[in-house]
Amino acid sequence: MGSGGMTFLRPVSGGGSFKVDAGTTLSFSAVAAGSKVLLGTDAELFVSATAGFGGSIANFAAGNIIETTGLSLAARRSPSTERTTC
Repeated sequence: MGSGGMTFLRPVSGGGSFKVDAGTTLSFSAVAAGSKVLLGTDAELFVSATAGFGGSIANFAAGNIIETTGLSLAARRSPSTERTTC
């Protein structure tokens, strides 16, 4: 994915990978198991995962942002909006 961003309005199924280039944004409603999201420098990932996030995230580093809505986190926080930066 180049400059700007991309939004998937429906859950993504199947395997494969998504590369989020430097300075861009990728938004999912949900990602199936077997999918992989590769983050570039200063990339942003937004997941509104009411159906769940079953994929994996690689290359999370300083400058990246991952924002989630509707996930139950392992720390047992309520399913609200969480913002994680590194």
